[in-house]
Amino acid sequence: MSRGDGSDPFMKRRVLFRLFPFNLFTFPLLLNLWEREGIDELFRIEIITKEEELSGVGPEDTLLYSFMTPHLPLIFPEIERVRSTGALLVAGGPHVTGDIDFGFRLGFHTLFTGPGEESFPLFGRELAEAPSLKVFHGKVYRGDPSSTLWTERWPFSKRFKQIPPLEIMRGCHWKCLYCQSGQEKSSFRPPEGIVPYLEETLKRGYNRLSFLSPSALEYGSLRPGVPDLETLEAFLALASSKKKILYREYGIFPSEIRPETLRPETARLLRRYATNRKLTVGVQSGSSTLLSAIHRGHGLSVAQEAAESANNEGFRLNLDFIVGLPDEGTQEREETFAFFQTLHKKHRVWIQPHFFFPLSGSPYEKRFPSFFSPAERERLLSLRKEGYVADWWIEDERKVLSFFGWLKRTFPDRFSLYRGAPPPIR
Repeated sequence: MSRGDGSDPFMKRRVLFRLFPFNLFTFPLLLNLWEREGIDELFRIEIITKEEELSGVGPEDTLLYSFMTPHLPLIFPEIERVRSTGALLVAGGPHVTGDIDFGFRLGFHTLFTGPGEESFPLFGRELAEAPSLKVFHGKVYRGDPSSTLWTERWPFSKRFKQIPPLEIMRGCHWKCLYCQSGQEKSSFRPPEGIVPYLEETLKRGYNRLSFLSPSALEYGSLRPGVPDLETLEAFLALASSKKKILYREYGIFPSEIRPETLRPETARLLRRYATNRKLTVGVQSGSSTLLSAIHRGHGLSVAQEAAESANNEGFRLNLDFIVGLPDEGTQEREETFAFFQTLHKKHRVWIQPHFFFPLSGSPYEKRFPSFFSPAERERLLSLRKEGYVADWWIEDERKVLSFFGWLKRTFPDRFSLYRGAPPPIR
């Protein structure tokens, strides 16, 4: 391999994967793609877990990042510091997929959008042969969301002991305005496609399985909101076929459920095959007006029916809601808080409110959240004290305020693109 810069032509370039808690699911898959073809052997691969480990980065190194929009205030200062080293800075993930122009403006030289099963091996082969890293400046590798190649790739690498959840569904039938996933057509890993994952799980001595899906009970279904019971059971039965795997988690993070799909028959399937006794269902709002406005595709009654179906099979429900949605006013919040109480009185549920964050690539990507009045904050806090509502929204709100504070200071022109009442930041 010739560098073209006078350095040792036989010295392998370093490729550094910048690992954070939020991209633990990503890099084992990417490295698996290289390892399958021997591309990893063309480089010195390093996994970087701490910023101080970047002190020796130089102009012949390649540094890879993957992140979502909320992570920008964390990674941007690091990118500013590393950029001065002359290293090739590469980024992928949901934020870059939804906002290519801003990816370059953040300081990255090369971007990946969409899935990387085809584009990442291509990048590796080109990187090994490139006379200079400068040829990658301004380059975008675009993954094809409709490709089925991903169904033959798995998220385990010889450089990681742990095995992330197996992705079995991409895209979504629905078009919720706060979400990026719904902008892609649904595709599925066939049931038999999980066999190598089961075998690797056993080989590494693990006894727990979990799966990644935006709508767990729509796995294999071509009709929105209508589970394909035959395909779903085939998958669940195969996942349960290895007796040494004692725990099979499904219908809970990271494979949550839409409420209209949780019916008596699907609840029975989960009871038969899944070992978890809690399920997570995304309801998102207790206001019919807001459910319609965000294009959620269901009403309030199905949430109660889902809770009843789950409880009848011995499950307790974790119910996800989003508070602070754009155009959410006092009336919509009061309806949501009242719905929390109704569900709690009638069913065994745990309410998990999350604070709205505008995600890149979603229809709401340039909308400010609707922030609480002091009285509304106290109302939600009082529900937490009653013992059935989580306080996750507090940390979520802090991250939202941190993001907009950073954006206003660092990229004021971008901040000005958002619509709605500006957040209360200093």
